[in-house]
Amino acid sequence: PAVRTPCAIFDLGGGSLEFVAKTDAAPRSRDSAESWALGAVRASRRFFSDASGKIPTEEISALRAFARAAVAPCLPREIPRGAQFVFCGGAAGICARFAAEKNGGNGCEISAEIFEELLREMSGKTAAERVACGVPAKRADIFPAALAVFAEICAVCGVRSFLHTRRNLRYGLCAALCRGDAAAFGF
Repeated sequence: PAVRTPCAIFDLGGGSLEFVAKTDAAPRSRDSAESWALGAVRASRRFFSDASGKIPTEEISALRAFARAAVAPCLPREIPRGAQFVFCGGAAGICARFAAEKNGGNGCEISAEIFEELLREMSGKTAAERVACGVPAKRADIFPAALAVFAEICAVCGVRSFLHTRRNLRYGLCAALCRGDAAAFGF
């Protein structure tokens, strides 16, 4: 599917969650941008007593509450009405692959329910079991934290579905959208 404006782009990395909202395709325009210390590595270290083991429900709940407290003051207020949601980063790519396997399709457009489903499934497994399910070994310990952050964004914003791109903000996703060149980013 093609990305259109308005859009809300979330890029989850290891140390932070980046957000950019665009209401139109004017070059270099953005309506708002935020950065939160909600990266998957940072969140795993802060909230999980043992990220290589099964993650207790209380620890997932604490991370989700922290994520909600961080993003709720500006989301969804900063997101333009009717915006298309775009998630990028390594964990979003893993979700896209799982969604494509579970639901068929190419994994570009994914329903928000996949985060909740994967969060329940993956937090109940050890890192070794997550790897056996197809999570890359280098992300197996942080994947539940990424899922919790994504799930909470969906809950705060009332998101029903989102688009995934293999590229992220660092690769000029917003600039490409302004040029109308979203196809270069896997859409």
